[in-house]
Amino acid sequence: MEVQQLKYFISVIESGSLSRAAASLHMSQSALSQQMRALERSLNATLLERSTRGVRPTTAGESLYRDAFRLVREFDHLATSVSAETDIRGVVSVGLPSGAATQLAAPLVTWVLEHYPGIRLELIDAMSGYIRELFDNGRIDVAVSYESPSDGPDGVESSHENLPPRQRAVGYASNSRQDVSTYPLYEEEMFAFGDICSAHARSGRVSLDDLAALPLVVPGLRSSLRSQIESSFRIRGLSPTIAADLGSLPAMLEIARRGSAYAILPLSADREKLVPRYTIEEASLRRRAVLKVSKTRSTSPGALEAVVQGIRSTVSIIIEQSSSTGFLTTSS
Repeated sequence: MEVQQLKYFISVIESGSLSRAAASLHMSQSALSQQMRALERSLNATLLERSTRGVRPTTAGESLYRDAFRLVREFDHLATSVSAETDIRGVVSVGLPSGAATQLAAPLVTWVLEHYPGIRLELIDAMSGYIRELFDNGRIDVAVSYESPSDGPDGVESSHENLPPRQRAVGYASNSRQDVSTYPLYEEEMFAFGDICSAHARSGRVSLDDLAALPLVVPGLRSSLRSQIESSFRIRGLSPTIAADLGSLPAMLEIARRGSAYAILPLSADREKLVPRYTIEEASLRRRAVLKVSKTRSTSPGALEAVVQGIRSTVSIIIEQSSSTGFLTTSS
C-alpha cells in the first residue's frame, strides 16, 4: 500500500465516481482504476462497489476511509520534519466558515509564514455546519465555530484576567469534551442585507416584525446561524418567510444585492460592502466565534499549538486595528 494510493482512494470516495475523481486528479480513468485495484490487492479486500451510477465504499472501504486522513497527515508530517529536528514543522488543518475565512485566511497565512515557515496549513473554507461536521468527524485539527453569546463557554481559565488586554480579547475556555479545547475569539452583530428591506427601514434600522413577511435566504439546516435566526423570530412569536436554503455565502449576498430577498449575516460577510445593510433592532442577533482545538488528533502538537497562537493573535490585531470587519471583543 502506498500513501499516494490512499490519496487517490480518498478522492474517489468523495467524488463518488472514478471519472470525476480522475478528472480532479488530472489522470486517466483507467490509470486511477488500476491504482484502486492495486490497493485492494495489497489489502486483500474489496474497497469499492462499482456500478453504472458510480462507486461507493464497501464496509472495508468505509473503515479505510475513516483512517486514511490520519495516515496521509502522518506521512506529510514525517516528510516535512525529517530535514530539521529543532524547527517546528508539520501539517495543521484549519476549518474556517466562509465569513471568517474572508477576514482570517490571508493574515493567518502571512503570520504562519513569518513565524513558522516549516508549518503547512490546510485551510478549508465552507459553511459553518459543514466545518463543524468535519471537526466532529476528525477530519480537521482546528475549527472556528459559532454559538450564541447566551450559551457561554463551559468555563474560563483562572489566569484569563491576568493576560494582557490584547490576549484577554481572545481568552481561553475548556470544552466539556476532554479531548477538545475551546478558545473564545470574537463576537459579531447580525445585519439585514438587501434593498428589499429599505421600505421598512427607519434611520437605517429594521425590526424582526417588519422582516418576517419579506422573503429571506438562509444557510442550510446544519448551520448554527440558521438555528439562531429561526430562534430569534420564534422568541417573538414570528416565523420568517424562507425563500431558499443556500450553502453558498456569495450566492446569498448576490440574491440580497439583486433585491429579490434579504439575508441575515454578519458585517464580515460583505467585505467589499456591495450590499445595503440595515441594523436589526433586536439585540439577540449576535453570535460568538470560538476556536475548537483537538488535543489528540494532530500528528504535530508543536505545529498545532503554534497555529492556535497565530489565529488568536490575528484575531486580536483585527479587533484592535479595524472596525470594518465587525469583529467585537467577546463578552466572556
